[in-house]
Amino acid sequence: MPSASALRVFVVDDSEMWRGIIARTLANKFPDLAIEEAADGEQALNLAICPPDLIITDLMMPVCDGYTMIERLRGNPHTAHVPVLVVSGRSTSESITRLTQLDIQGFLLKPFSIEDLVISVEAVLRRRAGRDAVRSLPRSAVRRIINETVHLLYPVCALTPRGFCVSLGEAVGKGARYEFDLSEARRALGCEGPDGLTSCVIKERRVVGPRKVAVVEPLSPDAALLEAMQRRLRAGGGPCPDVLPLPEWDWRLWLPAHSADLSATGMRILAPFALPVGEVLGVSIRSIARAISGRAASDEVLCRVVRYRQAGDDHEAGLQFEQAAPELIADVLRWSTQK
Repeated sequence: MPSASALRVFVVDDSEMWRGIIARTLANKFPDLAIEEAADGEQALNLAICPPDLIITDLMMPVCDGYTMIERLRGNPHTAHVPVLVVSGRSTSESITRLTQLDIQGFLLKPFSIEDLVISVEAVLRRRAGRDAVRSLPRSAVRRIINETVHLLYPVCALTPRGFCVSLGEAVGKGARYEFDLSEARRALGCEGPDGLTSCVIKERRVVGPRKVAVVEPLSPDAALLEAMQRRLRAGGGPCPDVLPLPEWDWRLWLPAHSADLSATGMRILAPFALPVGEVLGVSIRSIARAISGRAASDEVLCRVVRYRQAGDDHEAGLQFEQAAPELIADVLRWSTQK
């Protein structure tokens, strides 16, 4: 876990009891954090004149609720980047959809466990350390050829009775077929099944909330997976909905691609389809991490597509690292500069 030295965290909740629980937990687990409390969103916004490193907030509060506070944070260039972790006793499809649009970093349903709170805060601190590590890199990092399988990570933002809604580029049309690893989705649904790749089809493109998504359906889904999907759709009671928005930080579909070269600032990959320049996506480089250092810890990176070209049947994309674990960047830098 990255050092929390000099980091400021706001705890925003109209309940003095919950503020105390969260603040005491953070103080015990992260003794170097500077923790400040606010009873509503307006107080937090006043404190945010000097932006914090993390805000942990409730939703339903007087004066200025959590939704309004986050909207105002995102609308101000000075605070738009501040990570927000929501802790709330309210979890409906409408609230999850609205929070997804506000680009929050996590959601915990009250009452939550101390362990879940600590894990969520650690994840935010780790991502911050990853951004700092990437920003400190020399822009002239050496690039070397490496041929390994990587995985593009597409968050599932909604569920249908037979498919998963993910944001894919407009170049991916209805009827296209790809091999996805559904293991993470299966685990999230509490469904056991075979490891490895599953043949899927882009069944349709539709609008979910503010975005256009592709509905990815397994071509031959097994009964256990379909039953688990139906169970999740009916979890809220009532009739089975046609589509159920999800908190998209929960789980992802993994799509294989192949690395072509690598440096401490980014990599070039061959993807199954065109990747839009400017798109930001998560990438698992587990096989690369093992190849260059013998370990696979902290193997996910956040990348921005900065170049794309099609050469025959190959879709070549240049990815720039936006966020990565410091130890991973150190391994890549050491490997890329070896004689």
